[in-house]
Formats: sequence, C-alpha cells, structure tokens
Amino acid sequence: FGWNFSGGVTGSVESSEAYGRDGMALRVEYDGVTARTMPSQILLLSPGRYRLSGLALTANSQSPGRVAWSIICDKGETLLPPLPVADTNGAWAKFSAEFSVPEGCKGQNLVLKPIPSGERSTVEVWFDQIAIDRVDPAR
Repeated sequence: FGWNFSGGVTGSVESSEAYGRDGMALRVEYDGVTARTMPSQILLLSPGRYRLSGLALTANSQSPGRVAWSIICDKGETLLPPLPVADTNGAWAKFSAEFSVPEGCKGQNLVLKPIPSGERSTVEVWFDQIAIDRVDPAR
C-alpha cells in the first residue's frame, strides 16, 4: 500500500527531495484555512500495541500545530487521536505516539489532518522515516 493523495488541499502534497536530507520525503503545504483530506494510507495491522514514529520539520513559524497524524479503525473508532506536529524550529525532529488496535478492527487508516485557523497563511511541513512498529507487550 502507498500514500493516497486524493482529495487534496488548497496547496500541494508531494513526495519530494528531502529538505536538508538525502532521498525523498513527504512535503505538505496548504493555505491554513482549508479543512480537506490530506495524505492517507491504508493499514492492515493485527490486534496489539503499536508506535507511530517519524521525523518532521516545520518550515516556518505558521506551521507548528497546523497538521496532525491520526489513525482511524475501518469501523470509525479513533485509535490514535490527532497528534499535532510540534515546532521543530526549521530542523528535523523525531515524533512518536503509541496506540492499540482492538480485536475486530480489520483495517485502519493513517491520516494527516489539517488543523485550520481563521487566517490564511502558508503552512509547510515535511515528513520522513514514517514507521509503525509493534510495541513489545512485556514492557
């Protein structure tokens, strides 16, 4: 499964040369007021505990807290409440959050959601090394 870019936003979403890194990264830019669908990815995780992690970079002072990762079960249950991207001061920074997949949740959707405000501004956030790993239940 790959990224779903359908729905778009007023702005751009692309896989691009990474900002200050080698290789490709996910770049999201939007107008700060649009509340549309952003990139998403279908997941097929078995029941258990997981950790979403990655690197993020907020490219300007209008960007922190303006997009958030969330994971939704195919039945509509929120498994990971919105995790807003913190201010990274223009440098790559790690982020992570744990969540659980319950029995009966056969599929999930990892979604990046906009957090619109009342003012237009250029929100630009970069992501790299996004991963979902199983968490050892013994910890």
